[in-house]
Amino acid sequence: MQSGIKNTTVSVIIPVYNGEKYLRECLNSVLRQSYRNLEVIIINDGSTDHSWQIIEEYSARYNQIKGICQKNGGIASARNRGLDQASGDYIFFLDCDDILRERGIELLLERAKGDQADLVIGNVMYFYHHNRHLERPGRILKDGLYEGHEKLKLVHLNPFGVNKLWKRQVIQRRQLRFEPFTVGEDASFYLRFLTFAARISLVEECVSYYRLSDSSLVHTWSMKQLEPLEVYQRMEEFYRKQGGMEAYIQELAYDRLFFCCNTIRRLPLCKDKGMRRRLMEVLLKEGSSFTASLPEGREELKLLKDKLQWYQKYKGLYCSSLCSLCYKAARKLKHMRAKRNGTLGEQI
Repeated sequence: MQSGIKNTTVSVIIPVYNGEKYLRECLNSVLRQSYRNLEVIIINDGSTDHSWQIIEEYSARYNQIKGICQKNGGIASARNRGLDQASGDYIFFLDCDDILRERGIELLLERAKGDQADLVIGNVMYFYHHNRHLERPGRILKDGLYEGHEKLKLVHLNPFGVNKLWKRQVIQRRQLRFEPFTVGEDASFYLRFLTFAARISLVEECVSYYRLSDSSLVHTWSMKQLEPLEVYQRMEEFYRKQGGMEAYIQELAYDRLFFCCNTIRRLPLCKDKGMRRRLMEVLLKEGSSFTASLPEGREELKLLKDKLQWYQKYKGLYCSSLCSLCYKAARKLKHMRAKRNGTLGEQI
């Protein structure tokens, strides 16, 4: 451990809503951190299970843990309550069903100090709670330092907080808080912070494990899946208000198109045929509304446009029950092959 980080405090903010099933494992992963100078703030967001009793138990046993109880206001409200209470030099957001690797915070903090970075982002591994096999994300981060115009390359990163260390001074100075979205609160906060951060560092090592659950918001299909479209619209307004950020607006448009195509791709997982059709119509309309304004000559952009045209042409088939059955069968077959070939990820 670098000697220069010993007197640095990291505030770990954990919002909890009915998280009794996984909360102990999450908290134990924080307590096992190799970096010990932590302030752990747990916000019970109106849980109706035994989450608050668990929080009280841990806060009574460990001085660095502070429990706060509030009426249910959503994850954005809970994180903002944590930010109001935090006193650390850096902030780390952790959901109550996720797990930190033992050196996770230490790795991020060493890079933050070494690169004088306002934001440090590490790799994350995914796992389903039923088998706990680790899965790599589609994009693996490589070590690197980004500043100035180079930050544009980071607009498209997954905005969730489970792999990021944020400099609290930037949050306070810019008065950043989470907006009250159900699905897109991470993206709104991340993109605004990205604008104000002077230096951003990427860490190639995995720092945390992100639990995938079929019952989570991102796997529950409803019109709330479209909330990120409102986030993109608000971010475009934010960039225009800042002025001189046309390049960010263009990257945001590309990201919006990617969101539309990627959500359509996963629509066969939605069990409600009517919901599949409604979501398809909105996503096709949204994706087509701005593609003409995007610049030509970018290969990945051309691929997205071609995908959108394909979805438009075969939308009836893609929303059919037959397609849904085939899609799910293909996913199951892929998992069976990986299990047979021994290529499933290690278990945690």
